[in-house]
Amino acid sequence: MKNDTFTLRDYGRRPTFSSFLPGIAGEKGIPLWCYYNNRGQAVCSFGVRDKDHSIMEFSAAHVAYQNVARTGFRTFLTVDGAPQPEPFADGLGTMHIAPNALDLSWQNDRVRVEVGYFTLPESPVGALCRTVTVTNLGAAGRFRLLDGMPALVPYGVEQDALKNMTQLARAWMQTEDAADGLAFYRTRASMADTAVVTAVEGGNFALGMTEDGTRLPAVADPRAVFGYDTALETPVTFYSGDFAKAVAGQATQNLFPCAFFLREADLPEGGTLQLFELYGQAGSKALFRDFAASRRMDADWFRAARTRDAALTDTLCSAAATATADPVFDGYCAVTYLDNLLRGGEPVRFCDGDAQNVFYLYSRKHGDPEREYNYFTMLPEYYSQGNGNYRDVNQNRRCDVLFHPWVGDADIRQFFSLLQCDGYNPLVVEQMTFRCADPDAAAAAVTPADRPAARALLADEFTPGRLAMAAEHWQFEQGDADSFVQKVIAHADCEPNASFGEGYWTDHWTYDLDLIESYLAVWPEQAARMLYDTPLPWYAPRALVKPRSERYCATEQGLRPRDFLRSCTPQGKWTVTADGATARSSVMEKLVLLCAVKAATLDPAGIGIEMEGGKPGWYDALNGLPGLLGSSVAESCELARLLAFTADRLERDGRSVTLYTEMADFVEALAALPQTLTPAERWDRANTLKEQYRDALAAGLSGRTRTLDAAATAAALRGLETVVREGLDRGIRMAGGVCPTYLMFPDGPDSDPQVLPLFLEGPTRWLKLCTRTEPARAMAGAVRASALYDGALQMYKVNESLQDLTFEAGRCRAFTPGWLENESIWLHMEYKYLLELLKAGLYDEFDRDFHTAAVPFLDPDVYGRSPLENVSFLASSANPDPSLHGRGFVARLSGSTAEFLQMRQILFFGKTPFVEQDGQLTLCLQPALPAYLIPADGTVTARFLGSCDVVYHIQPGTVVRPGCCCVGPFTLQQADGTTRTVSAVTGDDARALRDGRIVRLDVTIGKEAQ
Repeated sequence: MKNDTFTLRDYGRRPTFSSFLPGIAGEKGIPLWCYYNNRGQAVCSFGVRDKDHSIMEFSAAHVAYQNVARTGFRTFLTVDGAPQPEPFADGLGTMHIAPNALDLSWQNDRVRVEVGYFTLPESPVGALCRTVTVTNLGAAGRFRLLDGMPALVPYGVEQDALKNMTQLARAWMQTEDAADGLAFYRTRASMADTAVVTAVEGGNFALGMTEDGTRLPAVADPRAVFGYDTALETPVTFYSGDFAKAVAGQATQNLFPCAFFLREADLPEGGTLQLFELYGQAGSKALFRDFAASRRMDADWFRAARTRDAALTDTLCSAAATATADPVFDGYCAVTYLDNLLRGGEPVRFCDGDAQNVFYLYSRKHGDPEREYNYFTMLPEYYSQGNGNYRDVNQNRRCDVLFHPWVGDADIRQFFSLLQCDGYNPLVVEQMTFRCADPDAAAAAVTPADRPAARALLADEFTPGRLAMAAEHWQFEQGDADSFVQKVIAHADCEPNASFGEGYWTDHWTYDLDLIESYLAVWPEQAARMLYDTPLPWYAPRALVKPRSERYCATEQGLRPRDFLRSCTPQGKWTVTADGATARSSVMEKLVLLCAVKAATLDPAGIGIEMEGGKPGWYDALNGLPGLLGSSVAESCELARLLAFTADRLERDGRSVTLYTEMADFVEALAALPQTLTPAERWDRANTLKEQYRDALAAGLSGRTRTLDAAATAAALRGLETVVREGLDRGIRMAGGVCPTYLMFPDGPDSDPQVLPLFLEGPTRWLKLCTRTEPARAMAGAVRASALYDGALQMYKVNESLQDLTFEAGRCRAFTPGWLENESIWLHMEYKYLLELLKAGLYDEFDRDFHTAAVPFLDPDVYGRSPLENVSFLASSANPDPSLHGRGFVARLSGSTAEFLQMRQILFFGKTPFVEQDGQLTLCLQPALPAYLIPADGTVTARFLGSCDVVYHIQPGTVVRPGCCCVGPFTLQQADGTTRTVSAVTGDDARALRDGRIVRLDVTIGKEAQ
């Protein structure tokens, strides 16, 4: 390890792993996705937008491990006409992994070869930059270097055609202008078998340059390199004397092309030969030509691009800058922040005076070679954004307001807007768009010649990227393109977008409260405004849960649900009332309804939340459990938490809520159910009320409302909370003292529930409810004593053995133990558990388990990859292959990043860094630092709120935990260097800190008050 770079020697002989470059191109850049592994020359696939726009073919990891050494980048050398061993082919190369770049090196007695990869930043085209340096380590000689790609996918060939009709696809393929050094690869027309056929405008390109920027002709015909060797093993033609002739007569149509570049020179001992290559995609040939002609791509240009590329990620990662006794931990904090934003997005703001809109860059769904089943999208435009799932994006934005206070309640507004009146939400969160309230007024800033184009674009929904790229070509009466974009979007209406996807997961709603809690930890004085004074729309459902009478079917095994949903076609994006108005409710009103809907979804035993939407919860490998009348106790824990929070706020604030009549009737009827009902009776009657409510929704909201008294509503919620908590207690007794996670009723709703084997999620969620240390400690002890704990690895498994579970429960039962979601160390859930230990004040337990389970403390040789990067899971000791134990699989884009960032937040700053105290905003730092992170000099630094370095000066022997030390005094430093020392940070000082006007805060921590 050096700084933020991990070095892996002899990487080609190590166990395989897969990873990626982050694809960050800046606000005004076109992102390119790029995956690599530790075979061959690493890069195994890359492209723009999605898998259907590959430049190097996308393959699943196990295929990529087999093929990258042949179809990935290749380097061939001759010295004085004699072929040299192919660099990296022996697996003895060295790999240097940086946050936004990848470097390889290899050498033998004759030559040293160094390869660098990075993505092109801040450019109108997306491209991968590759640099190759060959150094002569022996006597002077004539060197010939041929470098490039054996197979480059022409633009227009989509993933399905690559996998299923590559031979046929060759008929469309052509390479243009290869001899001119401007190789442009595309199909001549669209390939779909439809009545509408269109010419293909875009193209993939390959450029090769010398140090001074001279462009080299491209070799596009693989036969000119490999000759008869169609396996692409040996460059037969290049090694022979026929290469020049073959290139001169190369074919450029009706073949799957390659992209190679030749350099040759006489090199003295120690002399070098370099190639600079660019592989990318452009929306048109004119755009590509303009890009290539408008910049001299020499060595200095490549160096400057790489420096800027590194600066982009350095700036992003600086929000989590950390300096402790462990430099690997410090680097891990930064890289984890980077990976978190790649799934949740990085917030930016468009401002004009007091007007502001928050927008997210870079986010996308994970779809790497180890998750080949997912389809990701990264829009090829400025301010690029991608797709994601509700749960994933929501979780990974949990801490955003803690890093960027100006995010405010933007995430709350987005995700609460996507809630439906039936208590569910769409699966897929799509690209955010904006709508201009007055296109004519906004377009007035543009000169008359460009005004019609501006008006047409602003008349409909648009993305910031689309607007910014168009504005670059307009002239303005006042200001420039940047100020125009800022102003238009700052005043525009934000439009969240989503799609149904498939089914309704039981857990998605549980992450909404996390957003609220994070917001209140930074903006406590804004609680009432956020909860009561911001009316939000309701997303119109595209599918409805069927009533039990239609959902249940008689089977040989008994009464079971088989057909969960029916589709519907709403009038538009948002739910409307009878008069056509968009239905709106405050956050608090939505919370009250959500409490009622979920309370009415308790199972017949009154313990878990039923999987009535056809999908399970976070642990979605139990895909068969909904069909076994499965229920989740994890969501019951979250329901108890939601009921407690909502009732507490109503009691504290004393503000009534106004619900649509259909909602109010349902809430009041549910609250009126007698507490004396048995769980089965309550299940039947609550479901009946819920089905009647949903029937009313299907008929349409009337638009009439009714106001519910705060105290009465709070009391009703407290009653429901009692029912839920009593059910949880019964479940814990049934499971022998550890909170269960799942139940099922395979013999029908009237049968006794069966408790599934233990899963880590149950006790993790239960710990969220525990307000006293001793019960929490008892639960943690029971978990550690159970089969959930992997004693050999000193980590926690996602579940205990599923050997006795029916295969009907889901795919997890069929997985090999210790692999994927069957007894593996699922990092996200293990981190969730560690987070809850920390939040519960179990500091001894946390410090012990964190040090053996967290990635930065693992042995890289066992982990099998960079200890700066997360994975989805580690193979546990339950796996039958001992060589896999402790190795990490499925790279990086994981919810584990969100859990770690919240752990970092609590470790360095406490759970609620800002509170209201005596009517004043007050900083309330409560760090809880393990001793192994405190250096000998006692100085620990952590970036707070994304902009302020908090520097702790810890006195020797101090135990840094809440209640064990004194925090303060505080020295505040402003940007101009002026300082002031105070005993407490309150009022204007606290606001200055939150607003980013304090750049450094020195804090003394001692055993006694200073």
